[in-house]
Amino acid sequence: MITFVFVIMGCFVSSCVKNEIKYKVPNESTYFDFSTKKSIDLSIDYGYEDYKVNFSIYSENPYDEHGVKREDVSPVFGSYTDANSKFAGKIDVPSYVNKIYVCSDYVAIPSCLEINVENNSAAYEYVEPNEDMSLQNLMSPNAVISHEKPCVDIENQYSTISKSAKLYALYKDISARNFIPANNSKNIYGTIRNNAQISEDSKLSQLLSRLSSSLTKKDNSALITSDEVTNIRIANKTTDGEDVIDAHVDLVFVDAKGGYTNAMAYYYYKSDASLSGAQIRNLPKYFVYPRTIGGNTNKPASVLTCRLQFFGENYDQPGTDDFPAGYTIGWLIVADICGFEYPYNGNSYNYSNSTNLDVDDINNRIAAAYNAGRYIYSNSSANNNQLASVISLLDSKSGKIIVGFEDQSFKGNAALTDKTFEDMLFYVDVDPVAAIYDPERPDLPDPEDEDLKNFSYTSTLAFEDIWPNGGDYDINDVVVEYTGTYYYNSNNQVVKIVDAFKATNNGASYTDAFGYIINGTVGTIDEENSYYSAKEEANQFIMFNDIKGAVGKTFKLIRDLSATKPTVQSFQNSTVPLINPFIVSQYVEGEKNRTEIHLPKYSSTPWCNTSELFTGDDAYYINKDGKYPFAFELVGAKNFEVVTETIRIGSPNEYPNYIDWVESAGTQYQDWYMHKR
Repeated sequence: MITFVFVIMGCFVSSCVKNEIKYKVPNESTYFDFSTKKSIDLSIDYGYEDYKVNFSIYSENPYDEHGVKREDVSPVFGSYTDANSKFAGKIDVPSYVNKIYVCSDYVAIPSCLEINVENNSAAYEYVEPNEDMSLQNLMSPNAVISHEKPCVDIENQYSTISKSAKLYALYKDISARNFIPANNSKNIYGTIRNNAQISEDSKLSQLLSRLSSSLTKKDNSALITSDEVTNIRIANKTTDGEDVIDAHVDLVFVDAKGGYTNAMAYYYYKSDASLSGAQIRNLPKYFVYPRTIGGNTNKPASVLTCRLQFFGENYDQPGTDDFPAGYTIGWLIVADICGFEYPYNGNSYNYSNSTNLDVDDINNRIAAAYNAGRYIYSNSSANNNQLASVISLLDSKSGKIIVGFEDQSFKGNAALTDKTFEDMLFYVDVDPVAAIYDPERPDLPDPEDEDLKNFSYTSTLAFEDIWPNGGDYDINDVVVEYTGTYYYNSNNQVVKIVDAFKATNNGASYTDAFGYIINGTVGTIDEENSYYSAKEEANQFIMFNDIKGAVGKTFKLIRDLSATKPTVQSFQNSTVPLINPFIVSQYVEGEKNRTEIHLPKYSSTPWCNTSELFTGDDAYYINKDGKYPFAFELVGAKNFEVVTETIRIGSPNEYPNYIDWVESAGTQYQDWYMHKR
């Protein structure tokens, strides 16, 4: 998170002379600082030009085993990349963290990358596939295929998933994470470069940027239109009146933002046919992407494209690239194929064994999920409850048609909770593009100003109030959970900070108040929505004046920084603590020359009684032998179980790894405060 360099202010130095300390004050550098955080160098390169990406950093996996985002986990850092999808900087994380999770909601950006932290560094760099790579699956950027003997007979054009449901696969194998087309004489799959020029006026990266700004995390249900517009119609004439004989139709997978694992297919029929929902469901369906994965996948960016095949009017001819004029192409996904449980060899499939499946496993799951009604057609009449579940938009800059699905809509209208229509997202590339012009197709909306992003710094603050004299070091007299939430805009400017302090334990016999110093710009305080006890100086606040009545309550200061707009990086590179929390023992409102207890090596306020510094057992808010501080900040700790009253921390059953952590100067047992016993 935030990089802190601890400094000792003047009152420590002056007190050494003014108060004639009886012992020689040891050098500050000889004392362990009891810090529970570390700074790491983070480098990210998503591999795009002209694509500014927002991402968040988590110190634990934000997705559960089902690929569903956890609500109890917040990002410890967030930022936008530069214009070319790169970021380099320092972030702070709990010392025990040995891997981080780099997550993004942006289109065609890995949903969540798990990155090891080694030598206080973490890095991710997207690597383009090799030029000779024929295929690439949606999970592995390095998959390579081998070609078998060419086949041209109709039986080798596709394989059968379910004969009764007319489900067919244009892939033949997904073992070793490959997609191999059934017709090996003609590779219908290919790759597209991250920075490819996909039209005269647009790179792929620029299209993805527009999609992220226009669709991501928004309610897009107003963009639903009729089936005739949603599907792709190969017109008989172009807008200029020229005859259309046939067209090439390429489908380019963009992203899967849903939590489900889905399979994607297409179907076709004559445009002048009037088909019922049952007749649509009776058409042959050709699957091109057997397993598109959202949620917590480390999939690469959008690179996989597929040329759709036409198998004749009666669906019985060898596949050809040429779709005749007068035909309509529709879309189908079968949702949640790996979460669907069904008997197989006496067992029941579930999410836990869904990552290493062969083609038969996948096909069985597709068939079972389809037969259970987990299908979503772009022809709404074929869906459960005839629910429209697909949007189709024209991106005017690139000329591409964008298609998006909601993957829970097979459950009915009540399941459409977010309505973003990006659970499955792809675009269609048609040559000639004039063959599918439809003036009723909605345009991709103009990008909107993005909502503020945020990340949170969390810790538990624990204080011993018998300072400067040696106490029992149970460090439980005042315990407070702190959450500092930083809101920033697309220019990486912090415009608001919410500092929230929840009092969680009272072990004090004194009247102990809790407060903090804000180092740097305070900003404008939102007095109406803030909750604190007293403002003592320009940057010095008492949040509550007695721990005895504060336990269970949350106190907060909301600060508006929109006038100054400091950058996220300026917070990262701060040379002083952003906040300096403390308690006042035997607090009396407005009284100066008071007893303050701060974190190790932090400075006191101008209201402190400097004559107490370095007396008794104190050295820099650490006891003289260096084994115990008078206050802790336990970074990343929530619901901290306090030490038993009067029992010294580090005793048996009271965080026994604590002493080993101290004696190693913080290099071992860095998660000691996660294990009380």
